[in-house]
Amino acid sequence: MSRLVVPSLFAALAALAPPPAAWGQRSVPPLRAAPGAGVAPAALPAFVPRTRDRSGDRLGDPLNLILIGSADAVDAAFARAGWMRADRPTVGAIAKEVEAVLVERPAPRAPVSTQYFAGRPQDLAYEVPGSDARRRHHVRLWALDPAREVWVGAANEDVGVIFKPWKLEATHRIRPDIDRERDRLVRDLEAGGCAAAVAYVRLPGAVVAGRNAAGQPFVTDARTAVVRVRPCDRTAGR
Repeated sequence: MSRLVVPSLFAALAALAPPPAAWGQRSVPPLRAAPGAGVAPAALPAFVPRTRDRSGDRLGDPLNLILIGSADAVDAAFARAGWMRADRPTVGAIAKEVEAVLVERPAPRAPVSTQYFAGRPQDLAYEVPGSDARRRHHVRLWALDPAREVWVGAANEDVGVIFKPWKLEATHRIRPDIDRERDRLVRDLEAGGCAAAVAYVRLPGAVVAGRNAAGQPFVTDARTAVVRVRPCDRTAGR
């Protein structure tokens, strides 16, 4: 959820947030990487595998995904996998998201909050809506090396809403086990028929636990999934 300034709605929204006990972390079986040429960490430009906030002072989500392919191929692969492009965070889009939270209905294409990598906001964002607007699967993507068509991404799952009345803000709560979302996304992309997992790598500087820019905890095996996408018909088989 994009950060919202909704002082008149906090009491109503707070009743909708699930308690921490509902997070329900579960282990996910390891994925088997498909054979194929990948991009080794040594071949990538040097970077810290974390997002940052706008000021650059606070580290955010771990970068747990590398995609290899053109922008069109990436977009088609997500479409075939059933993931939709998130809307830009306009006033109208955010208002629709708040309404969906209030009436407990899904919010397809709801905006994601802006995170930064190399001083830039995400280039792309995709999501799968959950049973209501508090829950969804989503990923932010940044072009790392446009010449070689390499993207980095941060995937995690929203499982609730956090309210900060003293700041007049609300944002989504993430599931701490971010590997679960990484692995789900890889499976979805492969099932769509336009992508194949190449490898799992541990990038220099990767961590196994921490907090994101919003102060929410996460745990991970510190691996990044490398996935190659190929050009395909986004509507085939749908």
